[in-house]
Amino acid sequence: MPKKAQKPRIKRETGILILLMGHTGAGKSSFINTASNRPNTALVNESITSESVEIMHFTIPNPANPSERPIIFVETPGFNHLKVDDYQILRLVSEWMAKSCAPDVDVGGIIYLHDISQPRTNKTKCLLDGLSSPETIKHLLLTTTKWDGRLREYEPREKELKRKTWQKLLDRGAQISQFGNDRLTGTESAWKVINMLLKQGPLELGILQQDLDRIAGKGNQAHKKKSRKGLFAKLFKLFGLNSE
Repeated sequence: MPKKAQKPRIKRETGILILLMGHTGAGKSSFINTASNRPNTALVNESITSESVEIMHFTIPNPANPSERPIIFVETPGFNHLKVDDYQILRLVSEWMAKSCAPDVDVGGIIYLHDISQPRTNKTKCLLDGLSSPETIKHLLLTTTKWDGRLREYEPREKELKRKTWQKLLDRGAQISQFGNDRLTGTESAWKVINMLLKQGPLELGILQQDLDRIAGKGNQAHKKKSRKGLFAKLFKLFGLNSE
């Protein structure tokens, strides 16, 4: 039986890897489409939930410098997923990088997209609170999306993110940016965000993988503890005992 042909691995010369992360509906696909200046590069999911756990990557040349290495956007499954928890998503991303990327690939970092139109912050504790490597945090760009020209209305929300939710990360070297997705300046805005991240220089793939694996490992431990508690509760109920 013939062996299935393996997909070529992403190498250093292939391009610079950037992970796009965030909750479902934050605008990951829209960001890719706007950066590429092609509306159908990535499939936009209009639903606030998603069933897909597929990791996709898209190679986008820099329109200002076509001779430079392109950007390889890795579109990850949205957090608050229907089928897998956030820790499992991080594990899937790390496994994808191990299979798809050569060790020498340059990583631009993580663009974490947050929908500013949402009145409440969906805090992704496992990722944002779990990052520990100073290098990874330095290569984290917290990007607000979906401003829709409502600057005055949404500015207080951005200030609250800076002052509370994201303060510790910003104090440790993460950056914050805005992505304005309009027809006239959207592509320019996307590349402003990208170039802001690239100014940090490349991040080693191994450092990022270690951080994601460590966070995912914590999730596995928490899941085991929860499972044990659930098992004891079932046993108490089975034997008619009071677990209090």
